[in-house]
Amino acid sequence: MEMRKDDEASQEFAKAMEAAPDWLPARINYGIALFNQQPGDQLELTAKVKEAQGVFAEVLRRDPDNKHAHYCLGMI
Repeated sequence: MEMRKDDEASQEFAKAMEAAPDWLPARINYGIALFNQQPGDQLELTAKVKEAQGVFAEVLRRDPDNKHAHYCLGMI
């Protein structure tokens, strides 16, 4: 993700979520990689950002105090 290869990163984090479904950092990073694919000049949310919203909501269902998910939903 630091290289801004967000599409590739989202694919890798999806694999991590499959391998370790209860590992929340993989979910959070997957959501961030999806969110980062939103064009900066586009006001309407893309399908990937809407998916990211669902990912962060799922994280909060599992960990209601997760600061990363709260922050990312606030950014969206």
